[in-house]
Amino acid sequence: MSIILGALAGAGDAMQAYGAKNQAADLARENELAVGKQRSDLETQRQQTMAVFQDNLRNAPLTRLGGKAKELAGQDIPVEAAPVTALSGQDPQLSANVEGMVGDKITKGMVGNYADLVAKAKTLPIEDQQPYLDQLKRQFGADTETAQASIIGQVRKRSPDEALNAAADDAKVNDPVAYAEYQAKIGKPLRDERRVDNQEKREETRDATTNRRLD
Repeated sequence: MSIILGALAGAGDAMQAYGAKNQAADLARENELAVGKQRSDLETQRQQTMAVFQDNLRNAPLTRLGGKAKELAGQDIPVEAAPVTALSGQDPQLSANVEGMVGDKITKGMVGNYADLVAKAKTLPIEDQQPYLDQLKRQFGADTETAQASIIGQVRKRSPDEALNAAADDAKVNDPVAYAEYQAKIGKPLRDERRVDNQEKREETRDATTNRRLD
């Protein structure tokens, strides 16, 4: 009986030792997995941080230019008069009254779209063109002066495009690296887009001219 009990006790000790060994192995594996995951997470974090750093480094020139554009956008600039496209009839040389005295009543000159009036003047016989063209130029100058006088002292904020262009002009002198990046990534695509638009407008104008001639 004592032999059996002794054998059972020995078996129990062996099982306990085996269980402890397995538990230690499981714990070691868990620790190893935890350490591996931690290393993997640290490596992922390192790579992400490095990617952000590289992006910031790569975008730093345009970031500087963007900061300058934001600064310039907040500044006030003088309002510019809109270009004169239509003549009002104002002509300083037609201010004399019928007695030849200079008065305050302006006898109207030519009225209408400036470009159309110039085009019509150029269809006149060559010897008659210049007086009309001179008057149109004179009226254009008078209307331009009137438009400019009406906005004296007025200010406004720069538009986003104006601020970006002003920042690019500043970078051209003070930050050549940022200016080069701007030209490569923004300036050239914009110029290409304008070139396509201008080509389309030229083709539309040519088609319209051809249609008028056919008519």
